[in-house]
Amino acid sequence: GLAAGFSVGQALKGAVELDAKFKQLAFRMSVANQKTITAAQVQGLVEQAAAKSGRRTAELADAFDDLSAATGDMDFSSDVLESVGTAATATGKPIGTLVQLADQLHTKFGVAADEMGDAFAQVFEASTKGGPSLEEFSNVAGAMGAELLQAGLSGRRGLDFMLGSLVQTDDEM
Repeated sequence: GLAAGFSVGQALKGAVELDAKFKQLAFRMSVANQKTITAAQVQGLVEQAAAKSGRRTAELADAFDDLSAATGDMDFSSDVLESVGTAATATGKPIGTLVQLADQLHTKFGVAADEMGDAFAQVFEASTKGGPSLEEFSNVAGAMGAELLQAGLSGRRGLDFMLGSLVQTDDEM
């Protein structure tokens, strides 16, 4: 009796919090895009990404919120959400690590949403060949990515260059 009531209460609390999150995201997207976006549209987007990636809806709602706050780009965040979830499922890494990595790859290397899945795979593959872990890469990508952009190496070319040198550096240590 009491335990069942408690778990129903917890479920309701979670649903109310998630609904509030969708409304908050819809408001921010509406302001950013200067057109009305409903909470139901945001919920549909997040639920679809969750279903395709095997992640929980609440987890991806938080990831979407964190990613849009980090990048300042709601469209990019919505377009890349499924890739973030899929990569977290495939690698077993925390979703927060992939949110941070997506932010760095987008803002420092100019990796577009439709290229993010391949970029995640490239970074993960380098980590299995003696390169930095996803977490380590995410931490150094900001500084190195900015320098590579200054040198004219952006996008996948900059990423290739950086991963190549990091794998080599790791091998020499």
